[in-house]
Amino acid sequence: MTTENDDYQDRILRLGKGKTDTQGVNTNAFSDPSGQYPRTNNHNQSSINKAARGGGGKQLSVGGSVKNVNLEVEPAASTQYGMADIRETASGHVIEFNDTPGGERIMLRHKTGAGIEIRPDGTVLVVSTKNKVEVCHGSNEVIVEGEANLSYKGNLTLNVTGDFNVNCRDYNVHARGSKTEQVDKNSKTSIFGNSGNSVSGNFIQSVAGNTTDLTLGTQTLVTKGDLVVATEGSQEIVSKGPSIYTSEEQINLSSPDINIVATDIAVAGSRGTIGGGKTVLYGETIHGNLKGTADKARRLGTAGISIFNSLGSLLVDGSGTSGAGSINFTSTANPTEGMTNSYLTVGDRGIRKVHIDIDDYLKNELLVRKYTTEEVRSKMREKTNRDFAEFTAYQVASGALNANYANTAPGEFGKVAVTSKAQSQRGVNTFGQARGIARVQKFKTGERKVKWNIIPELKFKNNILGTVNTNTLINHDTSIGKFIGTDDHGEFNALGIADKTQLAKNYFVISEMMKVVSNSNHTPTEFEPYTLEVVEGYYAPETYGVGPPGKLQEEKLTPNGILDLRNKGRALVFELRDQKGEIDERATFALAVAWSEVGYFDKLTLDYDTYNPAGDLNVQIILEIPNINSFTDIRFKRNVQTLFNNTVQANDALVEVFLFKDAV
Repeated sequence: MTTENDDYQDRILRLGKGKTDTQGVNTNAFSDPSGQYPRTNNHNQSSINKAARGGGGKQLSVGGSVKNVNLEVEPAASTQYGMADIRETASGHVIEFNDTPGGERIMLRHKTGAGIEIRPDGTVLVVSTKNKVEVCHGSNEVIVEGEANLSYKGNLTLNVTGDFNVNCRDYNVHARGSKTEQVDKNSKTSIFGNSGNSVSGNFIQSVAGNTTDLTLGTQTLVTKGDLVVATEGSQEIVSKGPSIYTSEEQINLSSPDINIVATDIAVAGSRGTIGGGKTVLYGETIHGNLKGTADKARRLGTAGISIFNSLGSLLVDGSGTSGAGSINFTSTANPTEGMTNSYLTVGDRGIRKVHIDIDDYLKNELLVRKYTTEEVRSKMREKTNRDFAEFTAYQVASGALNANYANTAPGEFGKVAVTSKAQSQRGVNTFGQARGIARVQKFKTGERKVKWNIIPELKFKNNILGTVNTNTLINHDTSIGKFIGTDDHGEFNALGIADKTQLAKNYFVISEMMKVVSNSNHTPTEFEPYTLEVVEGYYAPETYGVGPPGKLQEEKLTPNGILDLRNKGRALVFELRDQKGEIDERATFALAVAWSEVGYFDKLTLDYDTYNPAGDLNVQIILEIPNINSFTDIRFKRNVQTLFNNTVQANDALVEVFLFKDAV
């Protein structure tokens, strides 16, 4: 809605303040020269405040809540005449002391809707429509007997100069992007139960000092790929029990000096070589064609081979002639080829067969995140994901997706808003600037050939064209962080300067559209009791899927599809939540209609679905915009459509959708 003051400011922009005030001068000396007072809604009425006379008083601009958080803010009771002292200034500040039975309250309200209210049950409501600063020069104690929720839609920085202590039962952290910890001194973790880590990527551990790994039970090291152990210093492997080393292919030992010592030793092989060079062989008994070996050496003209017993007595000289020593024919089992092969393949000391994670089922489980319903809804906007049967089946089985997700027919249709016909329209909120001043712009709905100028204030323009990060303010109370993080998984920080700047330009234009719900200039709107939440912002592709090899896929985004446009900052998905933290379906439809009349978009989609496991109706609004290269001469296609479970219900109209149980 617009007020007389809005018209007054608009006339100043068009005509100048002097001319506007001159035109407003009334010959009646008792009238306000500006023409603002008395206001239209106070004509022919008592000068006593309307709320004090028994009407409903003004409320703080609470806005809406977030998912699963009920603010439990009930509307104020009607004031009983004579039971309330209410003072309202010319600009709209209100001080209220109310003794109405059942409606006792104290309220201090700024004209913007900010303020403090003490409600009848003792609840204290504090609202800031812009920034809030608290300074405490002493101690600060906060005691909450019930539940508490803290929601930040931008970035949060916590600085503690002393110790930071947390004492809780379960401690759960979910970082959608990266997690970085820096400990400047010591770190210690004590776990009196089990501990587990799952890493789908690489794991790197660097230690500048010593490492000690103590396991008082059994330790198992399993590697599907290669295992490399490299030591510049010494290495010791000590075992009290048996040690087994087997390989299905080959074992190589090499060193300038190798020592093998045992009380009982066995070296056997079907073929091979033992000894060489100046090797000396000692033993009680040697079996084999040793004389033949000596005779062969003599025929070749060599010195032959001399064989001695353990006492040094000559058994065979170099000519092959027997010596004076006696020969012991005692033998162990002859390691024939058959015996050797049996030892290697059948015996408990033979070669162990190693098979780890056949078909990569365990690996795939690690690579695939467990998705929430919200994440599945986001993925389902891509047709390739919807057609990936294993993906959808897995999400249904895991309880993240309703089994009737493919149903394309809603229960009932409600209101229909057609926006294809051009109609004169005057916006409620300011969009961009005209001659350096933010102002309300006029347009016609349905116009698609108009060139638009949506120019940021200078300080925000400098931010957008400067070094962009998640803390960068691109509009009043709006940082890049509001649009990053939902499906980012840390990829935004890796983008180049040009890509971040482009995202900031696009998000600025969309942030202007968001003023229809939450206006930084504090112009009241019908959506004041609601919160507009960006539920799907910047999107980064990832590996997804389930099942055997080949079912894991690197996500490929369809050009100009919703996920691709989100990746480029050209599309966002919104939810409108009430003070109970629930999506208001009717208000969402009304917002879609209001946005369609403003028209700063390429496509506006009213998106219904029943993807929730319980089959409840969900509704969101998708905004698509062109790539903003310049803030001047922007053209918007201004198309609208309605979807139900990703199936088009109307290509040129916004249609209200109900399930049978919700239809009224």
